[in-house]
Amino acid sequence: LKVEPVLVDRRIDLLVFSPKNEPLLLVECKASRLESPNESQLFGYNAYVKAPFLALVGGDEIRFFGSDKFLTYNE
Repeated sequence: LKVEPVLVDRRIDLLVFSPKNEPLLLVECKASRLESPNESQLFGYNAYVKAPFLALVGGDEIRFFGSDKFLTYNE
């Protein structure tokens, strides 16, 4: 039996799954320019989701993050 963690009172903006139905890319979108608390929120969500790729979008900026273990994706 596998129990999935629940993000109580939280909302993920975008989560892309691999063809194997595993989290692949977690995206957090902000209406204004990016600040360091935004990164903390993204990393906090990913503590539960465990996606190998992350993106933070705000204003005219996009920041990408990836685990050293998963710098490339192969199906």
